[in-house]
Amino acid sequence: MDNPAPDAHSSYRTRNVVLAVIAVVVVVAAIVRVLQAPSAPTAPAAPPPTATVATGATAPGEVVAATPAAGSIEVGVTYAGAVAALPESAKLFVFVRPVGERVPLGAHSYNARDLPLALAFSKPADGVDRAVEVVARLSLSGSVTLQPGDVEAVSAPLRFADAAQSVELKLATPAGAATVAAAQSQAPSPSAVAAAVRVPVHVELGAGVSLPAATVVYVIARANDGNPMPVAVKRLSVADLPADVVLSDADAMTVGRSLAGAGRIELVARATRSGDVKAMPGDYETRSGALDVANLSAPVVLVLDRPL
Repeated sequence: MDNPAPDAHSSYRTRNVVLAVIAVVVVVAAIVRVLQAPSAPTAPAAPPPTATVATGATAPGEVVAATPAAGSIEVGVTYAGAVAALPESAKLFVFVRPVGERVPLGAHSYNARDLPLALAFSKPADGVDRAVEVVARLSLSGSVTLQPGDVEAVSAPLRFADAAQSVELKLATPAGAATVAAAQSQAPSPSAVAAAVRVPVHVELGAGVSLPAATVVYVIARANDGNPMPVAVKRLSVADLPADVVLSDADAMTVGRSLAGAGRIELVARATRSGDVKAMPGDYETRSGALDVANLSAPVVLVLDRPL
């Protein structure tokens, strides 16, 4: 058998070299593409959960956050006495309510032995701009209804704002549990106290006055002692008018102030489109002038016919 010609061997070697060079080029190109390809974005690490402090049995969502919520009212409550000396039944109630009203916008309930406390009230969802006050009530009996011996602290009027704000309430030391029990046994029942002083009032719209049925109407009793804070308040609506109502100490707004203790009062009826107890332009209002509480038997007539 004849050996292949030298030119054939040279051709084979040349072809192999060319194929090897092509393979190297392909591999190098692939490596370059891998190196130049953009790296996949790294998913950001999940932020740590916001720390919260939930002291006592709070209402849902009403806790103090590490970063105060916009528009919230942060409240700190302290106690002047020895917490350990409080009875097991003692409760602390903290609530925020519109000034001049009794129904709260939000409330918290705690074991009084958890004092001192920090809590928060978030800005109302309805966005209504109205003056509010924060109240802390220490009840030795554990009843949310105000009882003899209970202690309250009330903030100055304020409004929910865009930024968080802080309020500090300091509770004084109440009378001892034994003293409170004795006072309760000697005191008349709440219904008897409420019936002791009764101020009948008739409220109606003036002739030609037309207001939406949902317009809020306040019937207010103020003592003639220069204190602008109402002694007693009832809330109605224009849909209720004309109405006959009775103000009593069951409608009292603050501890230590009552119709019986006021002696002389002034009655005010106000129809307010804003719902705020504070008088605003466009409201309708009427006043009774000075009255002796002890001499009131017939209803005091208040006609809403004067716009502010």
